[in-house]
Amino acid sequence: MWEYITGAIVAPLETFRDVAQKKYWKQGLLLIAVVGLIKGAASVIAARSTPSPFSGLSTTEFPFLETLRTMMQSPSFMLSNALLSGVLFWFLAGAICFGIARLFKGEGTLGGLLAGFGFASSPNLIGGPLAAVLSLLGSPGMLLSSMISLGTGLWVFVLEILSIRESMGISTGAAVAALLIAFFAFFCALIIFGLILSVGTLFSAAGITF
Repeated sequence: MWEYITGAIVAPLETFRDVAQKKYWKQGLLLIAVVGLIKGAASVIAARSTPSPFSGLSTTEFPFLETLRTMMQSPSFMLSNALLSGVLFWFLAGAICFGIARLFKGEGTLGGLLAGFGFASSPNLIGGPLAAVLSLLGSPGMLLSSMISLGTGLWVFVLEILSIRESMGISTGAAVAALLIAFFAFFCALIIFGLILSVGTLFSAAGITF
């Protein structure tokens, strides 16, 4: 598996074609899970030097915020959130990209696309730990950490486009369109879920039941 991880970084085109042909989606899923845990651990480390988003609000006026803050800052929540969101995005975005690629006359398989999609996250194995360590170095470290996270994210984005193109046999433009549509759909789903969760929390805090 390690050879495909390094291959995705140094020789992505050949690697994505190979893992797609062999349908290594299980290995891709394992890599996504590892990356999710790394991101979760990085969030735990960064949270120690980052103020809470609710620090300016009074927990006396908004008592439910204390519970929400405690939950969101717990290491178990950060780890599980990063893991689950990573796996969900991998599968849902992969399935959406597969459907769109088929509209563009793509001839690959869902398992092959998911395999390439998983190994496209390989740069996070480098960028994630490095960004986490730098976040401990105060303000300059946080700035460097943000720059590395941004650079790693763009790197992964490009690799995801290449993985879609190589696994489905479509053009680069079609692969970009498929990935952007998948991002938009996933983002909208997160907003809807967040709104439902927020409204439910507010109703619960106000003692309103249905």
